[in-house]
Amino acid sequence: MMAEVLMEISEFLNSPTEEQIAVSFQKWSENYKKHYQRSCANRYKRWKIQYSTRTLKKHVQERIAKETEEFKTLFVNDDEFEQVFDLEQRTVDFDGLSRFLFTHAERFGVSFIDDRPMFSTELLQLFNFIELWKLMQADMQSPKKRSEQPAVTKDEIEEKVMEAVKKVEHLVVQKWSKHANGLWKKTYRTFKAEISKAGPHEKFKEYSKKTVYCIIGYLKSNGVYDNSKTNVEVTKLLEGCNNGMRKYINNGLGELDLALQKRLKDFFSEEMKQIA
Repeated sequence: MMAEVLMEISEFLNSPTEEQIAVSFQKWSENYKKHYQRSCANRYKRWKIQYSTRTLKKHVQERIAKETEEFKTLFVNDDEFEQVFDLEQRTVDFDGLSRFLFTHAERFGVSFIDDRPMFSTELLQLFNFIELWKLMQADMQSPKKRSEQPAVTKDEIEEKVMEAVKKVEHLVVQKWSKHANGLWKKTYRTFKAEISKAGPHEKFKEYSKKTVYCIIGYLKSNGVYDNSKTNVEVTKLLEGCNNGMRKYINNGLGELDLALQKRLKDFFSEEMKQIA
């Protein structure tokens, strides 16, 4: 049994794909949220409650500097640190982080293999920093700016998109059953700018439902989703009723501008070749 597990891990690490990287990071994130996120958030709340609204920002600034320096010590050198932290933008680079974790399995383990990944001390420190960074950045915004921010943040947008596509997850054909989730993760990260921001004429503002539904329509017409299901049925699953959003399922990428159409078609063409 042990030999089989070791062989599975070896095969997994020796044939990495973008999809595997995305799914691996998703599993780490989901397990962190389930088992550790609340404790981290509660510790931060207990820390900041000692400060008044007037003085909190100053102390948060000091803690950001302290936590960033401690976070940096988790890495062997500056090059490793810069793979996961964008120094220019002063933010965590989630794409770089997912790749870093995947390619350093000897330090962090292999989330893709385990049903319930166990967090090492180093890995837990890393994810705790990400959670703290999100909480501290929120507290650094002035009350006015915070009220002007959309209700959904960038990270939450990805979760919202994944929640939406899960409504039609059971329509994925057998060939794509193990790949569809990772494909959507990679699609979101590749086309984040287009998906995360609704167009000026879209009524739904949290993200671009139009783009997501156009992609679903395209994937359905290309055999990822069960094409025997009508577009009315798909729309009802996504929207709860049959409405005008059906046209995006009907027309697929044809509803998007030509440049974006081409980029998406090229992207999916490459992904489908890999699965084939």
